[in-house]
Formats: sequence, structure tokens, C-alpha cells
Amino acid sequence: MHPYRLFSDKWVCALCAKKFATIIQLCRHTSLHYHKYNCDVCGRTYLNNKALKYHMRCSHSGGHTCRKCWTDFPTFELKREHLKASIECWPLCCVLCGERFISAEMRQTHLTEVHGQERKVYDCPDCELVFKSRIPFFNHYTLVHSDNSHKCPYCHLKFTTKKQMERHTFTHTGKKPFSCSVCSKTFARRQNLKQHGWTHSETKRFACEICDKQFAHKISLNGHMKSNHPEMAADDAF
Repeated sequence: MHPYRLFSDKWVCALCAKKFATIIQLCRHTSLHYHKYNCDVCGRTYLNNKALKYHMRCSHSGGHTCRKCWTDFPTFELKREHLKASIECWPLCCVLCGERFISAEMRQTHLTEVHGQERKVYDCPDCELVFKSRIPFFNHYTLVHSDNSHKCPYCHLKFTTKKQMERHTFTHTGKKPFSCSVCSKTFARRQNLKQHGWTHSETKRFACEICDKQFAHKISLNGHMKSNHPEMAADDAF
């Protein structure tokens, strides 16, 4: 049994007074006060041992696991390709016809266009702003109307997640925690490291259609086109 203090359109934790945009977010938060099972790897906490085991299997099994069919993939890219192709593994479904979707936004569009439902909007309970999708609404509420955001200790900018805040602090500290396993070059962001990794791959993402030369980055392909095939580059500009 979890205690709740209920107000009209106000979702406030009865144990720590934190505010939330929806009752679903409040319910998820309230359970955190009763978590007793800790992950020894990342420190996250869970309400029961079953939830902890599920987390260990999904996050610390050594691979990239599909949470629907439990297939393990050696890389995140292969898992992403699997999810694109395997509709049966998409996490959301339409309650009216059973069609599956990979995101809530796609499902909402389907309900509006196929079943004629009025598109859901999100009214901020603390101001007059109205949002057409839930993520901008949640981000707005977290940053503007609650104390659940994460502040940069250097410039006090606010972020919706701790990971976003920590990634931002690298601009102040100059820290580059992500290192290339091939050439040891370091990067401040994981995404930059992934992009750099293509320079070591035998197969590049961008190929010249004229001479078949391959490039790791699109900007490199554009430079190649201007230098070696200027007539084609000029045509593409129109």
C-alpha cells in the first residue's frame, strides 16, 4: 500500500513533496521510496527481486537484448535493425485493431488517422501551455514547474536527465571519457565516438555513385564531390 495526497490536477508525492506532471509519473516515483533491491553493477534500485533480475538480464547480460523475443545481439546497431524488421517485437499495440507500433507517437497517429479518434493534447496543469505530444510536455513540466531537473554545477543550466547534465559538464571540464579502442583518440560524447568509429571500418556509410569511393562522413563525401565531380555537385545544388 502506497500513501497518496490527492489534489485536483496536482500530483505531489506524500513522502517527499516532489511534483509530477501525471499520476503515472507520481506512481512510479512513489514506489522508489520502497525499493530494497540494489543492482551491484549500476546502483539502480527495484521494488522486488523479480524486477532486479529482469533489469540484470536486459542491461548487464553482456549483449544487447530484445525485450520481446529475448534474442541477444553483439551490437546495438544489430539490435536496432532487428527491431525495425520484427514488427512482432514492437512494444506498443492499438487496443482497437491490434496493430503494433514502435513508438507512442506512431500509435497516436494511427488512432487519429485510422480510427478517427481526436488527437490527444497535453495541458500543463501549472500554466496555460498546451503540447501536441507527451515528451515536450514532460520536458517542459520537469524544467519549469518541478524540482526534478538536474542542474549543472558550473553554469546552473537545467536538464531533464542526469545523463544529459553530466554530458553537458564535459564542456566545462574538458573531460573526454570515451576512448577509441583502435587509435585511443578520446571524445566528450559517445555519439562522437560512434561516428569516429566509421573511419576504422572497412565499409563506410557514404559512397560516391560515380567512382565508388567510400567515406565515413557525409561532409567528406560532399568535399570529394566538389573537388572531383564539380559538375555533379553543382547539379545537386538545384
